[in-house]
Amino acid sequence: MSRPPDDHLKALWQSQETETPTMTTQAVRMLVNDYQTTARRNLCIGLGVCVLSAGFFAFCARIAPNALVRIGDLIMLAWTPGMAWIIWCRLPPRASLGETSTLGLIDFHRAQVAREGWSLRSSATLVAVMLPIFAGMAVILAGIWPKASRMYVQLLPILILLLVWMVIFVLQLRRQNRRVRDRLREIDVLREG
Repeated sequence: MSRPPDDHLKALWQSQETETPTMTTQAVRMLVNDYQTTARRNLCIGLGVCVLSAGFFAFCARIAPNALVRIGDLIMLAWTPGMAWIIWCRLPPRASLGETSTLGLIDFHRAQVAREGWSLRSSATLVAVMLPIFAGMAVILAGIWPKASRMYVQLLPILILLLVWMVIFVLQLRRQNRRVRDRLREIDVLREG
């Protein structure tokens, strides 16, 4: 156990908070560059998933057991370019890393991180993405219903997986919003520092 110092100035000096070092301009540039690299990688993954799903829906349309199922597969196949366009539009603009000031880079990075949060615009985008998919799935279900109505046991795992997917989706959205809030707080502390 340490005793308080006798000297008043020494006691005042020891009780002060330690100074948090500010980031250099180069460190902020690296932070923004890393963010943009991650965003480009996510774009490539998203576009790759769109290409794979287009191939899957084309294959399913080719081997569909009846015309109604084929129409449902073609609805989802026709929507994959729309999903790719939405993914492309989510790519953040490139920052001009050369001539931008540190505060400008921090503000740019904050705006990009804030875009990741869930908002009304994100909800509208989700509805725009999911509506054609649900419509295609409804047409496919209508096409297979005569046989599927007798196969409740086989449909039960699909319905359970759908429910699990929805719960995971909601939990992931909550986690993402919490992560965005934490990152925005860190960026605000960085900006003030």
